Amino acid sequence: MSKASQVLSYVRRVLDSKDWRYELIEGKDALMMRGLPLDCKLKEFNCTIFTTEYFCTSYAFISLNADKDCRMAVAEYLMRANYGLKSGKFEMDFSDGEIKFALSIDMEDRIGLSESLILQTLLGTGYRMINRYGDGLIAVMYGIKSPEDAIREAESQE
Repeated sequence: MSKASQVLSYVRRVLDSKDWRYELIEGKDALMMRGLPLDCKLKEFNCTIFTTEYFCTSYAFISLNADKDCRMAVAEYLMRANYGLKSGKFEMDFSDGEIKFALSIDMEDRIGLSESLILQTLLGTGYRMINRYGDGLIAVMYGIKSPEDAIREAESQE
């Protein structure tokens, strides 16, 4: 069994122990969790966890893509959100407006993962970041607020 498969197997055991539902992604050392609840206007997100020999990466996807006419403002908002983050980053695909929060853990020298690292870091960080920045993201997407004003508001709420 490859290291990537071993890591995915451990992630699955942790999720199974919590009775969390997920789907394996065929042909990859990866899984997807759909419809995870949020406390912001976005209401829910999907999370994909990929494992390789060197990294374990989670992507928290929101279900709303940025329209072409607001992608530059959304990109500015996401870059302002990224500035100063200790780990992880927001990304946007300029071709279709897909937005996600990505976080990787270096697995090369790591002996293993802990339940806390999976639940609080791989899953929890994306959840916290989307909750924190989600309402501002929607305000920027719909032209209600400027990226600068939306960030100021998101980062003033702890």
